[in-house]
Amino acid sequence: MIFQHFNLVKRSTVLRNVLSGRVGYHPTWKMILGLFPKEDKVKAMNALERVNILDKYDQRSDQLS
Repeated sequence: MIFQHFNLVKRSTVLRNVLSGRVGYHPTWKMILGLFPKEDKVKAMNALERVNILDKYDQRSDQLS
């Protein structure tokens, strides 16, 4: 199956989109403030490196080709 829509938040950065998968594991108030633990950020950066887009971590998702 090939997905046509990636369900990304277009105004968010690539890193923020990856981190959004961890929202359910932390208290709501921390997620509202965007306070992700360091280990989540490290995991997200490792995931971006695995798919060769680590250099795009701070780009908005709507700017990806």
